[in-house]
Amino acid sequence: MATITITASATGFSPPARVFTMTDAVMQSITDAYQVDANAFVGGTATRAQVLNYVCTTWQQQIRQRVQQFHTIPAVVPALPDIT
Repeated sequence: MATITITASATGFSPPARVFTMTDAVMQSITDAYQVDANAFVGGTATRAQVLNYVCTTWQQQIRQRVQQFHTIPAVVPALPDIT
């Protein structure tokens, strides 16, 4: 069995960790799915560890983008003028 563990360490987080359990075959499928992109990321053939590092980097970027979107004030579009 394979696991992916995400741990959050901050006041008020309960529970502080989440463990995802999967078969080794599923973990290999995750690695395979990201292999090509990880190869480009490292500029060569990425090892399994480098692929998993790439996956974590991708998650980190997605989290940053989501937080940025959350904090971005949407543009205010004025109401259409009344024309009768």
